[in-house]
Amino acid sequence: MKISFKILIAAVCFAAIGFAFYGCAVKSASNDALIYFNEGEKHFNNAKDNEMTLEYEKARIDFEKAIGSFNKALKLDPNFSLAYHKLGDVYYAVGEIDKGKENYAKAIAGYDQALKLDPNNARAYSYRGMVHLYMGDDEKSIADINKAIELDPNDALLYHNRGEYNMRNAEQKEAISSFSKAIELDPNFVLAYHDRAMAYFHVNEFQNAAEDFERTIKFGAQPAWLYYSLGELYCNFLLPLSDSDIKKALANLNKAIALAPNYEYSYNARAWTYYAAGEYEKAIEDYDRLIKMEIEANSSAWMWYGKRAVMYATLKEYEKAIADFDKLIEDFGKYSFNDKNQAEAYCYRAEMYKNIGDINRSNDDAKKARELDKCDL
Repeated sequence: MKISFKILIAAVCFAAIGFAFYGCAVKSASNDALIYFNEGEKHFNNAKDNEMTLEYEKARIDFEKAIGSFNKALKLDPNFSLAYHKLGDVYYAVGEIDKGKENYAKAIAGYDQALKLDPNNARAYSYRGMVHLYMGDDEKSIADINKAIELDPNDALLYHNRGEYNMRNAEQKEAISSFSKAIELDPNFVLAYHDRAMAYFHVNEFQNAAEDFERTIKFGAQPAWLYYSLGELYCNFLLPLSDSDIKKALANLNKAIALAPNYEYSYNARAWTYYAAGEYEKAIEDYDRLIKMEIEANSSAWMWYGKRAVMYATLKEYEKAIADFDKLIEDFGKYSFNDKNQAEAYCYRAEMYKNIGDINRSNDDAKKARELDKCDL
């Protein structure tokens, strides 16, 4: 499964911010209902931990257990508002994994019932606003998010959620302002630093982005995707790339791979960092790993064949580059490639054929590329 930062952001958000301020709501529930509620909390937190390590199937199992426990609590105490809230949280999280509107609808139903029982629950408004955001209803989303801030203007999380709304609507400067407000209210709000880094990234303030990513790690947040983000930033965006940037990129990407050895894009970023450092053989080794991973998963490795071909071409190993471009081009009929991408592949292979003196094949590929888009050969 390809990683989604939105999923991971939600994982950190739920895991990092507790429900201590709901103490009165919890204490008002019956003792038997509380037993099941606490059981549900345990399963929910286990699921979020599994999300953080990209173990989505384990997370699903724990989410299902959490749903069962919260429903048992509600059967014993139908007025347990926080149990409805937590059901909303679970379905929100599952919706983030499956992208299914059915789970988002169940999340909204949970928050609706929680708010019916407790209309001053600011976070229920805020999270319901986030679900509306992911369902594409911006009007309902911002209305809920603003209502939450109106109810509790000192809760840092509510400004963080507004920042995420800003980012989803390409309001990057506003997002930076929202995340900064969250940090002002809670200087230890790790997730707000991470998301402000992403907003800085989108407005090309790469140094500020790197500093916020570094702050996030210093606070103790060390999931693989965070090291990947920082490594990707150093290797691709802080240009011109210095020896120091290359070392920082490799250090962070090595850490990401150690923490999540099956996450493909860390290997890809590390390969391109090796490429920038002139260590082409190491770059090829990473693409070898990626291709093996795809084959073992019965998936197509076309993307990695194309990138490895470029590495072989750099080393003037043209026959190997041609073999990889062959595999890439074989997949044109199986997957959706636009004309420009197909043209690029044919044009690159045409150049490889030219380099080994096979002019006829070179001309054939160049002709195909021009029919699709263009080729400068």
